[in-house]
Amino acid sequence: MNIDDKRLILVIILLLTLVFIVGSYFIFTQEISNIESSISTKATERANKINEKMVLIRSFIKTMRNNLQQYIVLQEIAKTPHNAIDLIKYYPENDASTINEIRSAKKQLINGSFSADGKISLENSDRVYEISGAFYLDSTFQSALESISDLKWVYYLSKSNFAYTLPHIPDNIVLFDNNYYKKEYWTKAIPKNNPQERLVMTNVYNDSFGKGYLVTFSEPVYVDDEFRGIVGIDVSLDAFNLIMSMNMIIGDSFLLDENNNIIAASSEGEQSQILYIPQANLKHNNVFNAADGNDYISYEIVHDEVIFVHRLNRE
Repeated sequence: MNIDDKRLILVIILLLTLVFIVGSYFIFTQEISNIESSISTKATERANKINEKMVLIRSFIKTMRNNLQQYIVLQEIAKTPHNAIDLIKYYPENDASTINEIRSAKKQLINGSFSADGKISLENSDRVYEISGAFYLDSTFQSALESISDLKWVYYLSKSNFAYTLPHIPDNIVLFDNNYYKKEYWTKAIPKNNPQERLVMTNVYNDSFGKGYLVTFSEPVYVDDEFRGIVGIDVSLDAFNLIMSMNMIIGDSFLLDENNNIIAASSEGEQSQILYIPQANLKHNNVFNAADGNDYISYEIVHDEVIFVHRLNRE
């Protein structure tokens, strides 16, 4: 074989090598693009599922708030208290009122638990009519419990020192606890901290009645521009974790509150941690690279409250 033939063979090998490299790179980049597209699609599906649940929660809370506002106004006009008012008993040793037995002799008047500070006097008609309005909301409360998976509690908490809660808390006398007003579901919703009268959400907390880790969504109730109280829904994290684990995706998904605390995650053991991502990057349908070596896709679920984020290691 002469030198020219060797050179020709070498050139051919180099060309074939170049074609192989270019072709491999094209296939590789195309495959990466396909994977990224698949991840984005599946992450969007997760975010949409979370959003569907949030829409249902928001819809029920707004319905409860609007109905309660109407019921209170109608009570103040009609002046016909709910029959369950007669079931309220006063306990002078505790200076508290409650309903032990939710069933009357003929029918069940209400399904929930009522507790209040002091004695419920018919002379204090404004308070009685507000309590009646909460009792008339009973069927809406019951519908929420039946319609939203992993909903643990639904309630109305009034600034007039009473609360009405579903489901019913059995056995012991339920006394009103003034510490309710120190909780996030109240402090974040009151006019001073929520002049926009928007839906707010608490951080994750462990339920005192043993129902596990919950988050509360609450919305203020106003009648004639006067703040009266809040309606609230307590939802188990199990509902969100289930959605986050649906459909296997490369990477990890997180549901974050406004402080980047993790509410739910696709990986076990991620709760109660903080994801350190600049807030400016956490907006709807945003793809960004972070300094931690990961790529992120984010979707705003509840404005200024809940963000869905999917994290993909760049390697």
